[in-house]
Amino acid sequence: MISRDSLKGITSVIAVGLAIFQIYFTAGFGIIDSQLLRTIHLGIVLALVFLYFPPKKLQEGEREHPGWLALDLVLICGAFATAYFLASDIDYYMERIRYVDPVSDAETVCATAAVLLVLEATRRVAGLPLVIVASAFLAYGLGGQYLPGILRHDGVTYKMLCEQLYLVTEGLYGIPLAVSSTMIFAFVMFGCFLQRAGLGQVFLDLACVLTRRSKGGPAKVSIFASALFGSISGSAVANVYSTGMFTIPLMKRVGYTPS
Repeated sequence: MISRDSLKGITSVIAVGLAIFQIYFTAGFGIIDSQLLRTIHLGIVLALVFLYFPPKKLQEGEREHPGWLALDLVLICGAFATAYFLASDIDYYMERIRYVDPVSDAETVCATAAVLLVLEATRRVAGLPLVIVASAFLAYGLGGQYLPGILRHDGVTYKMLCEQLYLVTEGLYGIPLAVSSTMIFAFVMFGCFLQRAGLGQVFLDLACVLTRRSKGGPAKVSIFASALFGSISGSAVANVYSTGMFTIPLMKRVGYTPS
């Protein structure tokens, strides 16, 4: 029977493929339209999320329900399908005139599917509160014309909302995804390479050497190590997880209070 662990090889292949794709097109080797880059990036990242994160966080000793993986495979197919729908006719979507050219039923279906896939991926990675906030804004877009006072707007149709979210370089493919598919991905990826190569420990040792003769050494080690490691990871969580495992207990042992 197929399990999520048995698909780790496929997950690794997809992740490596994404890394090679990103390096080639974001490091200056290849040329690709920004809208196409964002489309492919989002499709592959969604697939990786559904492969790596199960629908429900498992407790210790709990086994995954057999139907969950089947559901995730369907979601992965949906992620690739919504990306392919745009990528296969990218020239048209680059040249179409927004709010003038009609939105087809197929485009509406793909837009709806893409939004639902992103919301589900967000729930698995970031939790339900962020999904609730995003859903509230989507509902406001559709129903804001019924609200009183300054909250009221002229209203948009469902197809107009789908167009704004899916067919143009705004909504799902706006500035956050543009930054993610270029600078953030490359920065974090190479930071992971350096971390796996042991450079994080080198920075921690360097901070210890620089502060070994000064007062408040452990606190200064924490500051220097965090600054150096943060320059390669770009992630506050990764920073705390790597350097904090050593520096926080060290500061507690020498008598520093949490405040």
